[in-house]
Amino acid sequence: MWYNRLLGLMSILVLANASAAGSEASSSSASSSSASSCNNIGNNNNDDIIQYYPQTFTPSETASIIHQMKEYRPVEHDDRPDKSVKRTNYFDQGDNVTKQDSPYRWIFEKIAPMYYKQFRNTAADEPPSVVDDFVANIDFILLHEFRGGDSDNGNNNGFFDWHVDVQPNDSTDRTTNINIMLSKKGDYQGGALTVGLTTIPAQQGDLYFYPASHPHKVDDITQGTRHTFIIAMKEKDDSKSNDKSSSRRRQEYWKMAEQHHQTLCASKPMESKLHLLYGEFLAALGRPNAEVDAKFADMYASTPEAEQYAHHFQLQGEQAVQQQSQG
Repeated sequence: MWYNRLLGLMSILVLANASAAGSEASSSSASSSSASSCNNIGNNNNDDIIQYYPQTFTPSETASIIHQMKEYRPVEHDDRPDKSVKRTNYFDQGDNVTKQDSPYRWIFEKIAPMYYKQFRNTAADEPPSVVDDFVANIDFILLHEFRGGDSDNGNNNGFFDWHVDVQPNDSTDRTTNINIMLSKKGDYQGGALTVGLTTIPAQQGDLYFYPASHPHKVDDITQGTRHTFIIAMKEKDDSKSNDKSSSRRRQEYWKMAEQHHQTLCASKPMESKLHLLYGEFLAALGRPNAEVDAKFADMYASTPEAEQYAHHFQLQGEQAVQQQSQG
């Protein structure tokens, strides 16, 4: 019954509130690692989730990417306070991306060999044309534009708080984000990309891959303009076909995603948004209600209003019990 879940959430919340308060007092917040110019960056709890290729694209090539996207694609202003995002997008998908004479083909030809070296590293998996196969697994491409706002009103700054780009069973089949940093460091201030516990030290022309399932965020851009090019990769779950390797990869993908959620929440216990994302992840997996509610309780307990939430749920629970006894 719904009132049993409410009572369970109330009890978990009170306990989580005390636990979170103790964690805040006894541990300092985790520091983000600084990555070097190597193919895998991370830290002890976040190893090898980010593949990093510095200076893959020249300044003239990054300028060409910006020009292509702005010249041919419509602009979309994405300002959603409820999702903690403020940015401008230029989006493309479908035949214009996948056709042989696509205007973006030259970009894919540079990236495909590195992508297959990382994700398809056995001879049996290598297709006749890595570029064609790479393109076939593109969901969409996107130019992100984040602008700094009025220095007297930080609410105008571009940003994107903690989020994930794919959840279990959401039918998108997303797997990997491929990013190219298009802007020079001097073009903007702020705007650091953090993936899990790692802040990526991206310079103009750098290429980096990371799982779309892993929480990441873009800090406020306080001045200037920051451009990045995104390729959203996908892989069909062929569990109903004879391709068992694809199904195994997908299962391992979600197993790794859950491990990353656990590590991140444990390392940043007072980041309420991370507990929310983990709770949504567990719900998408179809985990028991008690397990899901426990993470949502952690979310409430890690906010400055934790005591008020605990009191609110206690009252709600008492009222539910009273109504049930009267019924």
